Amino acid sequence: MKNLVLEREKEKPSVLFNLETGVGSIEGECYDVGIMSVFEEIEHWLRDYATLGKPFTLLVNVSYYNTSASKCLADLFELIEKININADKTWSVTIEVTDQDNYEDDKEAWTEMIPDFPTAKFQIQ
Repeated sequence: MKNLVLEREKEKPSVLFNLETGVGSIEGECYDVGIMSVFEEIEHWLRDYATLGKPFTLLVNVSYYNTSASKCLADLFELIEKININADKTWSVTIEVTDQDNYEDDKEAWTEMIPDFPTAKFQIQ
């Protein structure tokens, strides 16, 4: 197993999931174009990483995401929830809200999602 590194493109976020540190980050903009393939790679990596029995922290800093990307993120959080339950883990998720124009709306949207994933330690900044 190795690190997952996907460079930022115009409509795709940068992705860095570090095997040694146990920290994964998703940063940038998430549009429809190709976003499913990005999240499929992330989910595959997380499933493999979960077999190592190590802690994990996910950092999400997206400046734009649409409905498709929101669904992909929710699916990713659901996977983390399943891993936490099945492997008796407490992986954490930190979401950084950086769009200052929509800060309150984005923060509210993320906050509303949290109760759906009770085993993940969420932090919204």
